[in-house]
Amino acid sequence: MKKTNLVDKLLKHSGDGIMVISQDGLIVSANAEALDILGFSEDELIGKSYYWFFFNQTPNQKLGELINDGFHKAQEHLLVDTSYVSPGGAEKKAKISTALL
Repeated sequence: MKKTNLVDKLLKHSGDGIMVISQDGLIVSANAEALDILGFSEDELIGKSYYWFFFNQTPNQKLGELINDGFHKAQEHLLVDTSYVSPGGAEKKAKISTALL
């Protein structure tokens, strides 16, 4: 039997968008829901710095700060209201949670 880790299970079975960022700040995985919300393909997202996606785009500053809190400060957020502006300009309301695993 193949052993599946917790992150793989979360990515596969969650109905929420989930993105995993490595300790060096690179996006290592994202589930289909996250890709749909963000408006990027897996090839465009995986292996890139999370910083570029969220701080390089001014409308996504608050979202970037929440992610940065989780990444650099190990500060967990639970369902904080925010929004995300996709590359096509569509604004999507979201609730974000962060956790250091």
